[in-house]
Amino acid sequence: MTGWWDGRAVLLDTETDGKEPTDARIITACLAYVNPGSQTEVDTWLLKPERDIPAEASEIHGVSTEHAAAHGVDRAEAITEIAHGLVQIHRSATREQWKDVPIIGHNVRFDLTVLDREMRRLGVGSLGHERGMVTVRIDGRQVGAFRVIDTMVIDKAVDPYRKGPAGGGRNRLTTVAEFYGVPIRGDAHTADADALAAGRVAWAIAKRCAMTSADLYDFHYRDRRDPQNIIAELHVVGQLSLAELHHRQIQWACDQAISLSNYFATSGKGDPNSVSTHWPIEPVPVDETVETTLI
Repeated sequence: MTGWWDGRAVLLDTETDGKEPTDARIITACLAYVNPGSQTEVDTWLLKPERDIPAEASEIHGVSTEHAAAHGVDRAEAITEIAHGLVQIHRSATREQWKDVPIIGHNVRFDLTVLDREMRRLGVGSLGHERGMVTVRIDGRQVGAFRVIDTMVIDKAVDPYRKGPAGGGRNRLTTVAEFYGVPIRGDAHTADADALAAGRVAWAIAKRCAMTSADLYDFHYRDRRDPQNIIAELHVVGQLSLAELHHRQIQWACDQAISLSNYFATSGKGDPNSVSTHWPIEPVPVDETVETTLI
């Protein structure tokens, strides 16, 4: 279909108790293992809370402090399982296939950053970004590495001027999924529904990358400003390898962050210093000490 995806993937989503990934705690998580011709395998976790879940977070994902405390699993065990699951790829995959199977998510920088900080706080290990791949270290040794497909970053890169609904939310998964004709099966903002929806959005983008210019124009972009530019961008993206796409997303995410920061600075609608240019994971500052608890 494209140079960057043959259909195999691990889909990732987390729901947390906060919006800041360097401080948020994971409440629920999902890894879905996609392999064409096989049934998708879905692993989910509900974690015991480390602290009270704010009401505004519970309203989004539907999990209260009381429910998580009563039904959640040990945090360190769950975080370790999630980290290992990232590099299992699919149950039939081998170590040599790591480089060919992406992790897919929507705004996946958030999920990888919050997972990294959880791993560090719990003394489980860490995530890093080396030589164009996200690395996973557990108990002091690297157990795997992978490249990333972020549907939010790619969508904004190929179609930067598409307007969102009134009141904002252009980049929300629900909005992007609707644009690509992807149903969110289940409750939006639950980890499993959102992980699967991100995978379907990635598939829809990949399909568009492979469509002819005429079909893209007739069926999707006829009424848009400068449709030929969108079509050209989709075709360029379709020719990239997974390694090239990963590298392009680093620059796209940086450019998008700078644009948002400039908008905040001129409009006064946000803090320009709150926008990170890093992707696919927020690095730990050299002078920052992350508190850990050995397990």
